[in-house]
Amino acid sequence: MLHDEFIAHRLGLVPLVSTVAVDQMVSPFESAAAGNAGAGAAAAAAAAGGTAPATALDDGDEWFDVELRLDVRCTGGEGGSAGGGSMDVTTNDLRLDPRHPGVAPVGFAPSTSSPASAVAAAAAGGLGRSGAAAGEGDRRGILLAKLRQGQELRLRAVARKGIGKDHAKWQPVATAAFSPVPEIEIDQRVAAAMSDAQRDEWAAATAGGVFSHDRATGRLEVAAAERYRFDGECLAKAAELGFPGLLTATARADEFVFRVEGTGALPVSEVVSKALGVLEGKLRTLKEALDEEPDE
Repeated sequence: MLHDEFIAHRLGLVPLVSTVAVDQMVSPFESAAAGNAGAGAAAAAAAAGGTAPATALDDGDEWFDVELRLDVRCTGGEGGSAGGGSMDVTTNDLRLDPRHPGVAPVGFAPSTSSPASAVAAAAAGGLGRSGAAAGEGDRRGILLAKLRQGQELRLRAVARKGIGKDHAKWQPVATAAFSPVPEIEIDQRVAAAMSDAQRDEWAAATAGGVFSHDRATGRLEVAAAERYRFDGECLAKAAELGFPGLLTATARADEFVFRVEGTGALPVSEVVSKALGVLEGKLRTLKEALDEEPDE
């Protein structure tokens, strides 16, 4: 037995490709603001004897909701486990809104072929869950439920625009982190006193391939400075080997690395760009409010 809440939770956390919808779709909060603004404009126009301007909601509400449907039944022989008695229901089984075929689950690869499905697959298949190109693993679909023989699942789901501040299901980013840019100096005079085995051991002590050992020259090199985590592992290893002055690592005060991992709903570059736009808007609003304050 699958409870409605379980299925609703699974569906709610499925990332939908929103490249087009993010600018053209209207969220409930935006529609309320547009309605209030429209009411104010209508009142002003009526008082002046004119005609109220059109608002964002005058063209209908088709961009207010995007409807997805699911209608599957396990007959015991298809798409299931090795025994053939169960069926995996994934996001590839969803039927998309024909008005907006570009709004589809990330990595959407429908089993049926149609013009709408082709548009959806092209839009959703271009991005994987991390925002990179989708691979074969992304095209298997996101598992929603498992059905036994004779069970069926029918539902109508409504997708709406929102922001992560209101609910995690609208977050286009899985993780976002800052890290300082390191300035690393290796004392090659100390490294020259080490054996090849010690240099290999020290270079391998830090995860991520930050350091490398050039056996031809006997030098220790910084292969990927941006992966250095200031965890102290390489310093501790150098001290353990008897070469405590081997490395000096400091953080730059004027530069940092900003890492963003997307869910696939939007390209990461677009997420960062729009986030900066939001910050810019808030700063502009703050400046306008300060400008309106009377001078004391």
